[in-house]
Amino acid sequence: MSNSKTGIQRRNMLGMVAGSAALGGLLADQAAGAQSPQPGAVNRNSAPSQLRITDMRAIRIASNYDYPIIRIDTNQGVYGLGEVRDAGNEGMALVLKPHIVGRNPLNIEPILDSVRNFTNQRRFGGGYSALDIALHDIAGKVYGVPAWR
Repeated sequence: MSNSKTGIQRRNMLGMVAGSAALGGLLADQAAGAQSPQPGAVNRNSAPSQLRITDMRAIRIASNYDYPIIRIDTNQGVYGLGEVRDAGNEGMALVLKPHIVGRNPLNIEPILDSVRNFTNQRRFGGGYSALDIALHDIAGKVYGVPAWR
């Protein structure tokens, strides 16, 4: 989709929005000494077997639609971002927080299997979708590969 007046594509806008939303957290991460992974290599700043989810937070970005974005934080300073699909409610994702805190975010399939019963295929699936995207974002950062891999 593109906005006919400005020619901004949704993907570019989401990138800018997610970047600005993560800016505060990024500054906090830099202050805590977290470093970004080196491209093409395993992140030497993390020990994947010791990685644990410590928190999940949400923010709503107001634009032509509201874009709820979640952020999953880990004990090693690596975080992942995910968008609640269909411009849903961030509460759909936050309700899953007690089921994921303390778990290794690299065990994506077991985590998603364990929370599937708390979601639905309709709009309630937006939280599941955001969790899926955020976990893949973390895995991509830890292993230094794109999230789709």
